[in-house]
Amino acid sequence: MRRLIAAAVLLAACSGTAERRPAEHQSPLLRSEWRPLTPHRGYGNEIRGRMAGAAEALLSESPDGSGWGLEDLAAILGDVAPKVSWSAEKGLEDLAASARGADAYRDAGAPGIGDIALFRDQRDANGNGADDDPLTGCGIVVASDGEAFEVVTRTGGRPRRIPVCPGLPDARESGGRVVNGFARVPRRDDPRDAAYLAGRLYAGHIDIEALVSAGPSPGGDG
Repeated sequence: MRRLIAAAVLLAACSGTAERRPAEHQSPLLRSEWRPLTPHRGYGNEIRGRMAGAAEALLSESPDGSGWGLEDLAAILGDVAPKVSWSAEKGLEDLAASARGADAYRDAGAPGIGDIALFRDQRDANGNGADDDPLTGCGIVVASDGEAFEVVTRTGGRPRRIPVCPGLPDARESGGRVVNGFARVPRRDDPRDAAYLAGRLYAGHIDIEALVSAGPSPGGDG
């Protein structure tokens, strides 16, 4: 009898925990397409935690705007990592060059929480109608399981949390779950062979800890 009572108590406790699970972020464009890998809060006060927490705050505090994440990233770095001297006007190529100089740019392996994910061809930056626009967008990683990850990036004029799976770049779903969100919003004048899924547009990431440890960015103002 005691064993039956203990089992009932354990089952009730598990059920209560499931009901208290944090609600999923609901995006107007990508509604109900993901299950967060980590809670939306409690990242901690280290550099990675502060980067991720600031990124998630954009989902509720910054509904409008443009810039494909550059202005968002510049503001967050200015607050969380002021030693990284970079502004949105310099462009992502400048930030990537600084990261390479600091041995902080990674073109392989999954990023960790707080790292900066880079995307190509999120928009036709040079206006020539072709997919030849490297490093046009960025986001901050807020969840990672070692193979796939989730970022807060700005698409369609607002911040969104989307899943990214570079190992399955052309797959929208796998195993009954969405593995790649849309990093690029379709437009009527897009090239015929334009890519939209985040895994296909992913262009590597910047290790935030390595970047900050290196000190001021080469050619920066600080």
